[in-house]
Amino acid sequence: MFHTWNLPAQESIPFGNRHGLGLISGYGFCPGQLGYDAKYEYNAFFIQPQYYYAFLRKRYLNLEILVQPQFNITRFRHVDLIPDETMGFEYGLNAGILVRGKFFRNSSFYTFVSTGPHYVYGTPERQVEKFIFSDNFFVGVNTKIAEKLYLDIRPGYRHMSNLDIKKPNHGIENIIFSGGILLCIK
Repeated sequence: MFHTWNLPAQESIPFGNRHGLGLISGYGFCPGQLGYDAKYEYNAFFIQPQYYYAFLRKRYLNLEILVQPQFNITRFRHVDLIPDETMGFEYGLNAGILVRGKFFRNSSFYTFVSTGPHYVYGTPERQVEKFIFSDNFFVGVNTKIAEKLYLDIRPGYRHMSNLDIKKPNHGIENIIFSGGILLCIK
């Protein structure tokens, strides 16, 4: 007459594991390419290994720390409205808090905010290059594709600037679409 549901203790980050590793890549473009009033262009191809640590696990909610070292290849116009494009790169480390909702058996939804220092080689004239901070906001979904392996899809927004350490500091913004995999390890 009574039915109990038991979740295995070692299922996954979306359902209970404390540790996860991931690899995600994606593409970011400036909002001006969507008609937003921005005259600069700054596009980036992202390569980001990831480490997840769930420090609070509840039945339907996890709070996790997310750490992302990254190396990104960029393409931009140095001078606004001039068609010559230049290649550049970024590398850095972002860390943030991820909130995961577990509402379906084989999927979870999440959102996270993160920030971190970066080194940027090559920027539009609106932003000085070298030391900069990257601030991020993403939403995403993880869907199980194999035992302890999940597909990770996430759109998001990124703002980079240098806290007015050097001028100019008008910031660079990207809308980002990315995807990858998440492996739950413990």
